[in-house]
Amino acid sequence: MHAGAATRSKALLIGAGMGITPMRALLESLPGGPEDLMIIHRYSTPNDLILHREIKQLAQQRRAPYFMVEGSRIPHRRSWLPQALANYTDADALLAYCPDLAERDVYICGPDAWMQAVARAARQAGIPRNQLHIEHFSN
Repeated sequence: MHAGAATRSKALLIGAGMGITPMRALLESLPGGPEDLMIIHRYSTPNDLILHREIKQLAQQRRAPYFMVEGSRIPHRRSWLPQALANYTDADALLAYCPDLAERDVYICGPDAWMQAVARAARQAGIPRNQLHIEHFSN
């Protein structure tokens, strides 16, 4: 996952847990003007929130919208969303955060099941596979 993988001039960076780490690096390294970059930081509890201050500062410098999405995932649904957003479909939630999603590359990193849910939502929202960039960690 790197800036050279881009197919579009705009990007949505979405990370959860330690998966936010490469998103922080991409936020710093991807080219783009105001609002060309957008970041969604998904975490379960405040104790799970890492790199927040750095990301917030970089997002402000880059004029990139930064959304923090907190809470436990929706039970009994393979979703990337927290329980508080259970009234949204996964794709509709992505579009609510990022209405111009189709104009962006989508970079995803986090736990495997969560990444699969985000990728599925992006595909349901009309994003072609070549605009999806997924970072898999291995043990």
